[in-house]
Order: sequence, then structure tokens, then C-alpha cells
Amino acid sequence: MSRLASLARHAAPCPALRTLHRPAAALAARPATVRHYAADRTSNPAPAKSTGTSKPGAPTTTNAAATAPDHRAIGHAQQLFTFHTLSPGSAFFLPHGTHIVHALMDLMRRQYRRFGYREVITPLLYKRALWQVSGHWENYKDDMFAVLPGNGDHQHDLAGAAADHTVVAEDTVAGDRHDGCAHHAHAALAGDESGLYGLKPMNCPGHCLLFKNTRVSHKDLPMRLADFSPLHRNEASGALSGLTRVRRFHQDDAHIFCTRDQIASEIASALRMVDEVYALFGFPAWEYTLATRPDAFLGEAKDWDHAEAALRDVLDNLPANKAAVEASQERVWREAEGDGAFYGPKIDVRVKDAAGRSHQTATIQLDFQLPRRFELTYERADNSVDTPVIVHRAVLGSVERMFAILAEHYHGKWPFWLSPRQVMVVPVHEGAELVAYANKIKGVLAMQDHIDPVATPWHSDSHVATHTSRSRRAPIAVDVDVSGHTLNRKIRQAQQNAWNYVVVVGDREMAEGKVNLRASWENQREATFARLDLFPAVGRAGAERAVPLAALPDVLEMLGEPFVEAALRGQA
Repeated sequence: MSRLASLARHAAPCPALRTLHRPAAALAARPATVRHYAADRTSNPAPAKSTGTSKPGAPTTTNAAATAPDHRAIGHAQQLFTFHTLSPGSAFFLPHGTHIVHALMDLMRRQYRRFGYREVITPLLYKRALWQVSGHWENYKDDMFAVLPGNGDHQHDLAGAAADHTVVAEDTVAGDRHDGCAHHAHAALAGDESGLYGLKPMNCPGHCLLFKNTRVSHKDLPMRLADFSPLHRNEASGALSGLTRVRRFHQDDAHIFCTRDQIASEIASALRMVDEVYALFGFPAWEYTLATRPDAFLGEAKDWDHAEAALRDVLDNLPANKAAVEASQERVWREAEGDGAFYGPKIDVRVKDAAGRSHQTATIQLDFQLPRRFELTYERADNSVDTPVIVHRAVLGSVERMFAILAEHYHGKWPFWLSPRQVMVVPVHEGAELVAYANKIKGVLAMQDHIDPVATPWHSDSHVATHTSRSRRAPIAVDVDVSGHTLNRKIRQAQQNAWNYVVVVGDREMAEGKVNLRASWENQREATFARLDLFPAVGRAGAERAVPLAALPDVLEMLGEPFVEAALRGQA
């Protein structure tokens, strides 16, 4: 038997598949065992055990939670996403929903640049050999989508391959280690293009191939690879539920290849990213759970002890935990003894939304085993070789699931930086000149038109002038209401449709080259204009009607910026 075949036969399953959650509905819907891969990916989270060393948090349901909106209703009302019976469990994101998905990904890409990640794009489809090495094929093929090339005339191949757990190929993993597993996984089926493939349910095996194909020195570590490639998992039809349980999804997925000495610093960095992102989302609270070595585990006990000690130290030194301890309060993390995956300890994060409901989202996991399965090595300073550790890390978890959580958390009132409906321009009448002025405003905000700055008291303000000189704004999501309805009805509809700001223009504003800027939600208004420091410049009474058109793009950028850019700069 080949070395690759031996690896495939005896390899433990990929770590991301070990923590399982089997809902009754899913089991009833399909005789085959349904496994939700929550350990490495949080699209379908497994509930945490309550056997921690500190008390669990508040109840996961409250009176507010009972009346909280459903993300599916919000998605329908705001035309964000839809589903179709011809592709069950796969969301169709409409233009406004796509805007939100891209905004979430852009947020994470900004974080990647700050935290030293490199984004990669990896294949969706791999030959069966890869999944045998990772352990997926032997243990979890029922939860993957198998693909045969051709027109479907190879059903006998599908049946035979499904029963086969080995790769029949007389090749070897020995030899040039830079070809290694990547080379031989492809070579195993190179002469059989009618062979079976699998859609990837996660990215870690592909990232291992990237690492394997690179000559890696200790100077190159940590190597942080991030990937937004779509993933597919064969969820039972009875388990599908909106965006929270789907078959096709995306993740802010990353794998950090590092040395054992780098574990603590990489975990601390990953937790810092979690804290920053969740603070930007405005979650009222989140908690951490450290899951430690189970009775059945792989690897050396000393490796586990070292890793768990490092994770405890990182959690103890979280700023929030230090503050809680200093205030004689309970620590912000708990320990679930024996609840770790067989391949390494992990930290799971649960957030509480505005309704007090708890959701498992982020996960940070150590993995000693996958690098060994793929025979990954790096060169040490003394020219010897060693095996790296992998840190599996997701902050959002499933982008689709985080989309659902945020929709309900915000009650559909998206913050400006995330909103697909940022500014509605409302002319007070449909006169040709005024409509043209309204469309000019739209063009300026959408960066379809240009307007030269004018010398006004506004631009003499040093803060705005400084901001204008460094403006790198993106186009604003803007529209014009020329429906012919009354002014009050236009404003009311804009608010009901979750437009963040309404720009009202009449003949006076057109003559003065100004706009009337209104926040759609009353509780935003005071904070909005106080944050811009407009009161000293134009007076409290004039704050909502004294915005020159030339300054409007920068004003709106500043309104959205504190949610993201300024906060990140302040924490850099």
C-alpha cells in the first residue's frame, strides 16, 4: 500500500469535523447521520457544555428575545436575500444584501491588513485523495457533496467510490518534500479524470497544500492565510433555517501556521481581533470558553499542557478580564474541562445580542494533528526541521449566520457603514430644476459627479478641512424619491425602509447650495451632530439645515467612519 493510502486509511478525521450537533429534525429527515461541523466553523454551532469552572452567563432567552425580529422577515421586507427550491440551503443575495455581505468582508480585510494576514483563493473542488488524507472521506463523506465529471453516466463509479476508503496508487510521500502531499494527492487520480471529487466543506486541507508546496523557514512563521472561498456542507433539508443553517456559505476563515513558542501571541492577537470587531458591531457582551483535553486525545500530554497553560494565560490577561478581577467580579471566561476536540484545545466565543440571546460565533482552535497528517515541516534556525502548529480561526464564523445575527440585533436598522440604504434625497416638489438638483446630490454622493468646494464658514472649520484633505471615501448608497407623494410621506417611507439619513431639499436649499440633513432615527440625531462638532460652527438650531452640498460627502463619511476606521485607528 502506498504511503498516501496508508495516511488516508489511518488518518483521524479533519479536526473541523469532530464537535458535532445532531438536531432531532435533522436525524428524522435523513437516515444517514447528520454532523454539523461546529468545531472549526461556526456556521452551525454546537452548544457549549455548562460544566465550566465559572458560572454560565445570563439566560439565552429573555422577554426581549421573545419579541425580537426574525432575520428572514427583515430580509424579505428589505429585499436582502431569498431562497429557491431548485437550490435549497443556498441563499440568493439581492443587491442590498450583497452590499452588506461585501461590507462585512471589507471590514475583515481591513483587519487582515492590520494583523498581518495574507488572503488566498483556493479551489472549491478537490479529488478524493485529498479528503482521504484529511480524514473527511472515511468519516464524513455523507456530509459532503460528491461530484463526478461528465454527464452523469458514471453512477456505478459513484457507488463504488463511496464504498472505497483508500487510494489505489503505488506512489510515495517520500522524496522532494516541496512536492509532498500536494503533488501525490493530484498524482493519485491523475490518470482517472472520471474519478470522484468533493466540494470542500472547509479550507484547512487546501491551506495545508499551500504550506506544503512552499519552502518554509522559521523566519516565515507565523504564516497567516485567510480565505473567503465558498464552502458546501450537506445539511439535512429538515435542518435548514434561513441564513443560520445553510448548505453553501462563506467564512472569514484563516489558518495560522506557527511554532509552539508563538501560540500565546497568536491567540492573543486573534482574541484582540474578536474584541475589536464585536465592539464595532455593538454587541453588549460576549464570553469565552476554554475547552481542554478530553479523555481520548491525540498527541503528547505535554503538548496539551503547554498549549492549555498558554491559553489560560492569554485569557487571564484580557483587558476585560483584568478589569473584572480588579473589581472583584467573576472572570470573563470559563473553562469546560474535557470538552476540547481530540486534536487540540480551543476557545469558543458566544455573543449576546440586543435581545439578550446568546450565539456561538467565533472560534480559535489549536491543532497539532493536521500538520502531521500532511507531513508539514519548517526549517529551524539550526537547519533541522520541525512540525508547525495550526491555529484555526474565524471571527465572524459564517458570514451568512453573522448577517442573520446582525439583522436581528439591529432590528433591521443597519449602522451607516454597513447599511445598503444610506441616504435618501427627498425634493419637496417635483419641479424640473429641483429634481435636477436632487439628482446632482445623488451623483456627488455616489461619486458619479464632481463638485468643487466652495469657501464657506463650514470649510473654515479645521476638523472638517483636515478631514476633507485626506478624504478616501467610498461611494455612498443613495437614491432620490420622485414618487410624487407628500413630503411627510416620503420622509416616513424612508424611515420605514431603514434609510439612515434623509436629505431634504427645497428651493431655498437649492438657491443656497445646501441641504437639510436628517437622521432617520430620533435617538441618532443628538449623537450624530455632536460627534461632528457642528453646534459650535452653525448653532444647535441650524445643525440640520446648514450643510453645504460641497461638504456633504465628507460629513457623511465622518458619520459612518467612527463605526469602523476611526475605531480601528484608535486601537492600532
